[in-house]
Amino acid sequence: QPPARSACGKVEVREGVGDDAEQEQQRTAWLKYFTETGQYTKAMAIVVCKEEEEALEAHLEACRLAWLSHAEATGKHAEALEYAVTAAERSRIQAAMVGGAVAPPPQAQGEAAADYSGGAAEYGGEVSDDDDPFG
Repeated sequence: QPPARSACGKVEVREGVGDDAEQEQQRTAWLKYFTETGQYTKAMAIVVCKEEEEALEAHLEACRLAWLSHAEATGKHAEALEYAVTAAERSRIQAAMVGGAVAPPPQAQGEAAADYSGGAAEYGGEVSDDDDPFG
């Protein structure tokens, strides 16, 4: 039976650590654990293909957008600026800071946003300031 493969079909073999399938299963389990617990540097260190790298980057972007949305919704505009990476995001937040108005979500402004609509619930429930993966 051939060894189990990751989504990208690669297996990284280490001498004396069991068979290929066992090693790949352990690697993918650690990748999932590191991603879910916010240990992104460790997760990136064990990525073996472009597909896994893109999935991790998409997860990071979804988290960034969730925190940006949370900061805007709670009126923490200075914090929201820390998460803003596009000119449209910065402009929207700065306008809210000056006018005191709540800005519409990025999709309503036609801003290019990641395909993410699950909110914080998709990533483990409520968003709290203690769970900030970027701070």
